[in-house]
Amino acid sequence: MDLTPALLARVALGVIGLAVLVRGAAIYRPALWFSAFSAGAVAVVALAPEGADPRVLAGIALLTGLASVAITTWVHRIGLVVIGAVVGGTIAFAAGTWLGAPPWAVPVGGLAGAVAMPFVFDRALPFTTPAVGAVLVATAADRGDNLLVIAVLYLVGVAAQARSREGEE
Repeated sequence: MDLTPALLARVALGVIGLAVLVRGAAIYRPALWFSAFSAGAVAVVALAPEGADPRVLAGIALLTGLASVAITTWVHRIGLVVIGAVVGGTIAFAAGTWLGAPPWAVPVGGLAGAVAMPFVFDRALPFTTPAVGAVLVATAADRGDNLLVIAVLYLVGVAAQARSREGEE
């Protein structure tokens, strides 16, 4: 059996998908922080002038990585508010279109969504991350177009994450 790049990519996709499927809500923020830290630190090393002192470079990379984590966390929080406003405003617009809600319902819906989304987000992760994980695992198994496989994987992921949350409490 040859380890082709395509096979290695499928295995990597499957492993990542499995982690997201069964532990996605728990690993979401650490994965976000790890990615941000890595991007900041690697950028410093990649852009460093030739012959730079390795100790100074390591210190700058560490500080840049930590700053990247802080910025990412801040942008993530702002993003949740913006996404909440868009979703809330869109729902209010749809309600206005179909149910005849008054025009002021759209900004009120946007404001409600902006306030609610940061609180709803953490509670929604155990239901959204299994969907992403199910699609990744199904795609890695060359079953990405099979909705039954994705649905079964999704249910397994929701159950696994619910069980892991019970064990943590």
